[in-house]
Amino acid sequence: MLVINSFVSQWIKDVITLVRSYGYEFKALSCNLAHLNPVTMHHWLPPTSSWSKINTDVSFLSSSTPAYTGVVIRDDHGFILGSCYRVLQHSPSAFMSEAIAILHGLQFAIDLGLRQVF
Repeated sequence: MLVINSFVSQWIKDVITLVRSYGYEFKALSCNLAHLNPVTMHHWLPPTSSWSKINTDVSFLSSSTPAYTGVVIRDDHGFILGSCYRVLQHSPSAFMSEAIAILHGLQFAIDLGLRQVF
């Protein structure tokens, strides 16, 4: 019993040391960051008349966690024609996740009956 308690006690000390070191590192790094205000905002630009535009995005942390893809399709007036998301249980890289999101967007446009998309 004494061995387990000493092991747990040492483990707790190690965790506290790790958390403190991350805290110190975060504080040091955040003090050195220059927080620039963006000069211009990038706005969504509509497609040309009678076309639809597919926008995709991905949330990717690592190949061992699920990635999430999102798709929004809008017409030339900016009206949302459809949106969807998918969970990718196994994705080897952020690049591959982005490529899959684009394919999902194209398939979604086809499912909606859209033919003039970019």
